[in-house]
Amino acid sequence: MIVRILYAIILAMSTASVLNQMEPSEPRVRGYIVLLSQTELGTPRCTGTLFAREYIVTLAQCVKNAEWATVDDTPVQIIEKTRHPRNDPTQLAYDVAVLRLRKPTKQRPFPKFGFDFIEPGTMVTSLRNGTRPPSAAKVQPIANCDNTIKTASANDNNTMCVADVTICSGDAGSPLIALKDGRGVLVAMSSLVRELCTPSISTYARLSAARDFLEAYLEPRIMPPPISHRIP
Repeated sequence: MIVRILYAIILAMSTASVLNQMEPSEPRVRGYIVLLSQTELGTPRCTGTLFAREYIVTLAQCVKNAEWATVDDTPVQIIEKTRHPRNDPTQLAYDVAVLRLRKPTKQRPFPKFGFDFIEPGTMVTSLRNGTRPPSAAKVQPIANCDNTIKTASANDNNTMCVADVTICSGDAGSPLIALKDGRGVLVAMSSLVRELCTPSISTYARLSAARDFLEAYLEPRIMPPPISHRIP
């Protein structure tokens, strides 16, 4: 019982630490978290994170449902979709995509990606779709997620296993945050969950595996963004 109480206290302290470091004066609804839908006013199907004024990172599996992005309550049309060139939907490998908005937004993007490999035991925080309370958890050995996705162990380099995260419909693609040098960094996105809307074990797409792909969109640009895997 004492161990459980201490673990709960650690989780609560970790959540507060991550959120306080990232945005001490911002409201609970975080403008850099965007909702993705098929129509301008449609039901959100997935979630994404604004990482530049005109670019959103989300799951490759969310691309087919993403025609509009609601950024800070304002619908903006998506004009370009690019999957990671090594994306394999049959195994959820490199489950990462970048969406381009019709026009740059005034909303402040999320400050920084975290491209380090996040080891089991690391405390993390799921921000979900930005309108629900965040959920603190701990990264687990990848084998713990084999019942959620049978190929999880084969994709250890691009899949993260996280326990006790609450994920609901529409949260796919939502950001997972870790602390680095006292600052919150975006390290992964919600991919699969064993049970919806209840604390459960989940898999996340690691952004460390997509570093080269994502850095092409960052300023200053080292190289132009890829075009070979854009979706017509």
